[in-house]
Amino acid sequence: GPGGSAQEAKSRASPGPMANLSDRVKLVGSAAALLVVIGLAFSRSSYAPSLLGSNLATNANELKVASWNMAAINNNPFEYWLTLSNEHYDSVMNSVQEFIMDPGEKDVKVKEVFTQAMFDELVSTMQHQGGQYDRDSIKAVTKLWKSDFSQRRIVSDFIRDGELGQKRLTSMPDRITNTVALRDGSFAYRPTVINCFAGSLDSTEEWWSKWRKFMFVDAIDTVKVGSKKPADMLAKIPRAKYPLLTVEEERISVPLQTLICAIFDCILVHMLNTLDAELLDGASQSALRAAPEGDQSWQGLRSQICHSLNLKKNDRILEILKDAYSDRDVISLQEVAGAFIERAKAD
Repeated sequence: GPGGSAQEAKSRASPGPMANLSDRVKLVGSAAALLVVIGLAFSRSSYAPSLLGSNLATNANELKVASWNMAAINNNPFEYWLTLSNEHYDSVMNSVQEFIMDPGEKDVKVKEVFTQAMFDELVSTMQHQGGQYDRDSIKAVTKLWKSDFSQRRIVSDFIRDGELGQKRLTSMPDRITNTVALRDGSFAYRPTVINCFAGSLDSTEEWWSKWRKFMFVDAIDTVKVGSKKPADMLAKIPRAKYPLLTVEEERISVPLQTLICAIFDCILVHMLNTLDAELLDGASQSALRAAPEGDQSWQGLRSQICHSLNLKKNDRILEILKDAYSDRDVISLQEVAGAFIERAKAD
């Protein structure tokens, strides 16, 4: 099933090389499970969904139960290896795995990918943002950029740095801004590799322009917090919960996680575009997308996966529940998105 599977069936999908990159950076920690019980409880409610049908157990001593972790927190189309009718898919996934595990000369310094010019633009943008982006915190982040992050290697010192993950400096901003539910029923996507962002990411320069605009320019009308710019949705990461953070890192955690998220996204765009060029004889992203046989770029693969799996995830889940589990008295769903709850109530 999309995003998870009923406990009764073993998933045939295996983790892909960008499986949250959680094994590499421990990007997304365990989310607090939201337990939704559908079944007897729903059958007695005012919005009893039709997915339950009328095949409830007739034996008073028998209770049929199913459990499904829907993994709502994950919106990464490259989370698992898939069976995809595209020869380029396996080549890309294998190349990504090799890049992460044994990058060799590709393991360049961060400043060669997320450049000094990009950092300077980020600092200027954060200064104009105000609020949690105070000048003292930005000054401290600038020192860390010069002495630490700009000098790191993109894979061995950054992507595979487990401490960044344990401090939640990458996963927290990703969780908040990766895929944001809007009040009109649509979604806003941060320009990154690991979601269903539909715009072009042909170069790190193009990505950077779109990333800054998304984070700092346009307010979005969200379901959870109303109208806000994504940068303003970020919150201080508490040291009490993530003790590996230093006191100083907690104090500056909003501009610091903004920088870390920008570097992370930039590395992923750089990696995929680099690998595409190597795999397809140096062809540009625009040429790959215009190929007669269809879009052959990593962006084309992502679009194909998103349309097959992610973008219709709630519809597919409801369809599976109706078709395969209508005889269950109780269906327990974990890691459920708020949008799915509303969709299930209306079904």
